[in-house]
Amino acid sequence: MKINRWCALLGFILMFVAALDAQENNVGTIRGTAIGDSTGHPLEFVNVVLRAKGDSSIVTGKVTSHAGKFDFGNVPAGEYFLTFNL
Repeated sequence: MKINRWCALLGFILMFVAALDAQENNVGTIRGTAIGDSTGHPLEFVNVVLRAKGDSSIVTGKVTSHAGKFDFGNVPAGEYFLTFNL
């Protein structure tokens, strides 16, 4: 069951993560919402970790709000991916 949730969250990453918006100083914001696969409801208090694509190193992390929302501000331009942990 945990594996199904993990796969569902990973799929939602691709759907709900906003693109990195480049600004004058090459930083942006990544926003999204964690949604449960089986319920379709937002997932509260889920750990979200922003990782560098090249070496999977942790850039920063947050916990989703009660509405399942998260955002990372002042993210330098680059390629990233997110991991979720229930």
